[in-house]
Amino acid sequence: MPTSSASLGVLLLLAGALLFGVWIYVCWIPGPPIDEPTTLGSTPNPSTAHWRYDHEKEEREYRADRWKRGLVFYGLPAAGLILAALGVATVAARKKA
Repeated sequence: MPTSSASLGVLLLLAGALLFGVWIYVCWIPGPPIDEPTTLGSTPNPSTAHWRYDHEKEEREYRADRWKRGLVFYGLPAAGLILAALGVATVAARKKA
């Protein structure tokens, strides 16, 4: 199978480029505004208010979000670059042989 390593290299290169592109999209393209804009003339709905503050729940959510942010911010570009480098190396090794 002479084309299998070349196609594997191209697939690895494309997967790396895709991961790197997802990282750029997730980290650097701004999303929608966090809060909804206020509507003038309307009153707040008390049924949706958070009357009780749970510090432990907030701490758990903060730690989970921090872990996920670290994984996305540092993991995606590293995995993308590694896959792209493996793809380039596989294609280059195939062309030498």
